[in-house]
Amino acid sequence: MTDLNTLIPPDSALQLISGEGINDRGEIAGTAFDPSTGEAPAFLAVAHCGPAAAEPATDPIPKVTLPENIRVLLQRRMRFGRLGG
Repeated sequence: MTDLNTLIPPDSALQLISGEGINDRGEIAGTAFDPSTGEAPAFLAVAHCGPAAAEPATDPIPKVTLPENIRVLLQRRMRFGRLGG
């Protein structure tokens, strides 16, 4: 497994919090969190070709405390995913 946050630019405002699907091209769709706005936008991670793409960043990712409304949203999505699976 790979922490998707190690694959995004270190100066990104977003924290990727949930990978929810992957297609045949390796593109990953999921939910992010923007601590500056409190929003939870969707993301699509697209792999880039080349040697740099094969090496994840080694900078430690700071832990983020999610607001209660985002935590509840994620719990609901996880619960519905199991029931609808």
